[in-house]
Amino acid sequence: MQAYVTTAVAYALLLGTTVLATADMLKYDGMCAMGLASGKTIQTNCNISEEIAGMHYCFGSEEAKAKFMETPEPNIAKAEKFYQSLE
Repeated sequence: MQAYVTTAVAYALLLGTTVLATADMLKYDGMCAMGLASGKTIQTNCNISEEIAGMHYCFGSEEAKAKFMETPEPNIAKAEKFYQSLE
C-alpha cells in the first residue's frame, strides 16, 4: 500500500510539474484554437491539445483538432487575428 501511495504521489507531482512547465507556452488562455479560427470563443479544459512550434494549442473536441490540423498555418493566422481583436 505504501509503495502505491508513493508512486501515485510521485506521478501527481510529475504531472503537476509538466503542466506548470507548459503553462507559459499555452496559447489563447485555453480557448479552442479552431473556435478562434472560426470567429468563436470556446473555453476548454485543454485535455485535447497539440504542440506546434513549441506552443500548446487547446481544442474543444477531437474533431476541432483534426480540422485545425488539416491546415495549421492558416488556422493559426485566423485564430491569432480573432484573438487579438478580443483584447
